Amino acid sequence: MAGGELEVATPLHKNEWVGISPMEIGKMFHPLDVAKMQAFTVFISDYFARRTQKEINNVKVSMLFRMLNSKNEYTWRILSYPKIKYENNLPRYIFCLISDCTHLVNEPESTMFVFDNNDKESVLYFCNEETVELKRFHEKKPLTQRETEVVKLLAKGLISKEIAHLLGISKNTVENHKQNIFEKTKTKNIAELITYAIKNKLVD
Repeated sequence: MAGGELEVATPLHKNEWVGISPMEIGKMFHPLDVAKMQAFTVFISDYFARRTQKEINNVKVSMLFRMLNSKNEYTWRILSYPKIKYENNLPRYIFCLISDCTHLVNEPESTMFVFDNNDKESVLYFCNEETVELKRFHEKKPLTQRETEVVKLLAKGLISKEIAHLLGISKNTVENHKQNIFEKTKTKNIAELITYAIKNKLVD
């Protein structure tokens, strides 16, 4: 079952999604991202299979990759799993959401993010290799109130010039804030920062 703007976001018509196999979906991924996406999917399936449903509910996963749109052009997407139900260590159903994030991506790389809220301390992991080994994000310095404001505006898709105008500061000051934010959050680009902001509830 599939919905949304499928005929804009993918090269397939809505009725072609009925009964489609994972292999056919995989053919829409960018050739350079296929191996990683397969590795990510296998890894996260095992990650969930070893946990209770309550633990699964406390894990949020998102993947950054390229996929064909209706014009047969590869655009960057974020795939997330808002709802997953497992029975007998196997997925009963999975609800996935794929969003276009081309306008947010700068020097991107296909990456998986896993936010695990099961331990005493919530942990954000990431992996951008075909051989999956989750890498823990290092402890991060807290963002200032102004830096948090900048993050929220970046998440809305605003560019530095627009943010500067809204906050009444110079464009150079915004750029300085962005560099400080990247350093504090250990992120390398806007897409990673947006994922970080969502996982850490800086934005809705």
